[in-house]
Amino acid sequence: MAKFNYRLQSLLNVKNQLEDKTKNELAKQIAKLNEEKEKLESIYNQKDDCFLRITEESIKGTNIHTLKQYGSYLSLINSRLSRQRESVNSAVRDVDIHREKLIEISKEKKMLEMLKDKKLQQHLYNELQKEEKKTEEVVNYRYITAKS
Repeated sequence: MAKFNYRLQSLLNVKNQLEDKTKNELAKQIAKLNEEKEKLESIYNQKDDCFLRITEESIKGTNIHTLKQYGSYLSLINSRLSRQRESVNSAVRDVDIHREKLIEISKEKKMLEMLKDKKLQQHLYNELQKEEKKTEEVVNYRYITAKS
């Protein structure tokens, strides 16, 4: 039987490597997104703590100067929240971009694998046809030599 040789094997190998690389990049982007979400959650916790302290100070009875300081601190936390939300949104976009890239590469790889399977089936069919033809020739030769 002749050896099966897929002429697009090198391209398939490149797609496999590219898919692995893209999977790693996607994993890094997902880790970065989770990190950004944790930072956002931390800022929300700081804001909640600040509201809790304001409530406690108000119950105890505090002066206007302290409440203004808490107001400035809340303003600072709100601006940090705004920037962190942007960072989370940016990380989400990066994850989506890498996910789409991985889907596209996987589709191309799957198409090449399907083509390889099809070519392999055709190769096996052709080899079977050659085997049958040889067998038929041997049978005919034996039949002819047995008659003479």
